[in-house]
Amino acid sequence: MNTIFDFIAKIIDSIVWPVVVLILTIILRKEIGKLLLSIQKIRYKDFEAHFAKRTEELEKRAERLKPPAEIEKLPPVEMKSPEDGLEEVLRISPRLAVLESFSYVEDAIRKAATQHGIPDDMISGVRNKMRELEKMGLVSYGINSLFNDLRVTRNELTHAREPEISVRDAKKYIDVALLLTKLISNI
Repeated sequence: MNTIFDFIAKIIDSIVWPVVVLILTIILRKEIGKLLLSIQKIRYKDFEAHFAKRTEELEKRAERLKPPAEIEKLPPVEMKSPEDGLEEVLRISPRLAVLESFSYVEDAIRKAATQHGIPDDMISGVRNKMRELEKMGLVSYGINSLFNDLRVTRNELTHAREPEISVRDAKKYIDVALLLTKLISNI
């Protein structure tokens, strides 16, 4: 008789925590949903994706670089070809649109470096060209810093195994990349 009660007590003891967790999950499902939506960082093994938060920070920093009136006076960024609309790419693949928008920044840096006498054989890589443009006083520390943060964010997205970014966050990144392209193109 004692063994039956021990058996029942062990069963109850082993299922009590899963039942409590299930009940709490059901009761707090709306709050848990809100909490999950507010998560800014997701960790998978050694990779941390924090694209949304990072694009917001980049956007804020880009706004402080130059007054909007001065930016509006700058000529628009030219697309590489007529069929190369970032808006269309954005609808198809936000990730690809982010990667493509960064290539505009790279192209602007290469052009600016060439225009200001920085030979390709002397300094390779857009990162090094950007540093040289800063040393020459052609771009500010803020612009170079924004470029580096855009580059790092792009690299994290490139190397993510299963990157999922929203169209909204990709659009923010693209806007910052195009602003930076415009600023660099006009030095």
